[in-house]
Amino acid sequence: MKRYKENETDAVAVSLAQGSLMAFPTDTVFGLGTMYGSLDRLQRLKHAKHRPETKPVPFMTDSLDKLSSLAVVTEEARKLARAFLPGALTLVMKRQPAVDAAYTNGMETIAVRIPDAPAAMILPSSIFDIIEEADDYYFPPVTGTYLRLSRMTISILTLILTPLWLAFLQNPDTIPPWLDFIRLSDPPHVPVFFQLLLLEFAIDGLRLAAINTPSMLTTPLSVIAGIVMGEYSVKSGWFSSETMLYMAFVTVANYSQASFELGYALKFMRIIMLVLTAFFHWYGFFAGLILSVCAIVFNKTIAGKSYIYPLIPFKLSEVKKRFFRQRLPHTEK
Repeated sequence: MKRYKENETDAVAVSLAQGSLMAFPTDTVFGLGTMYGSLDRLQRLKHAKHRPETKPVPFMTDSLDKLSSLAVVTEEARKLARAFLPGALTLVMKRQPAVDAAYTNGMETIAVRIPDAPAAMILPSSIFDIIEEADDYYFPPVTGTYLRLSRMTISILTLILTPLWLAFLQNPDTIPPWLDFIRLSDPPHVPVFFQLLLLEFAIDGLRLAAINTPSMLTTPLSVIAGIVMGEYSVKSGWFSSETMLYMAFVTVANYSQASFELGYALKFMRIIMLVLTAFFHWYGFFAGLILSVCAIVFNKTIAGKSYIYPLIPFKLSEVKKRFFRQRLPHTEK
């Protein structure tokens, strides 16, 4: 049995898509569930729960829009949902014809709820879900929105910052006067491109070393490694201080979002952009940027949706939810 942490929602989503059963906390109980869409998963769930055929399994979803795809939501049910969901209320409504009768044991009704538990509500189906964190829902809407927008902005900067800086250094005549401070203070002994690549790999080496270091030694050794990598590598001439600064920002910024997989996806796309920029200058930078955007837009999630849903296909109500942490419906009067 594998145990997941609360911030490993992307790994949980992959496991569920592969047919796994999952025990998870909700606002009322610990539930045992699986992903909707396979009758084989349904049968395995019933067997694991020893659930009689006379007792259909309830559904859980994260929004009223998705709830409407499972059940015929009357105006009365919609008012109840807006007043009390997310929360401990379970609505029993007529199931949508698209929902196989096997899920309701042949009954015409279906039980659906929206749990008030962020870990149960957030399973990635787009890049916005991966960047989203459960903690956003424990803060007030203004704070949650600020954290979410900051996380999105920092994720974009981790992708483009070093390739953009490299492109400016290779074409100094394109640096505007207000950005003169980004120029190197001293001529480099090692080309900046190779400095950046070496640091990309060196940082991974330090990260792996930290993972395998006993916890009581992790902090002091990290401080020592930081001093050695920072001060002595600059004095030795291997790295410029500016290179160390920008790579330090990229490294720290990677920890602003909880998804390990997203961090490495951004890293690989950043390295591709660095290589293209080094060979083709500004043309390479924009080619790498277009390639990265296409990789996100045209790849599909485990649910078959675009990674930039709800931008493509566009859905205004969902866009607002992704960018702005809205007040939960059950707190509205």
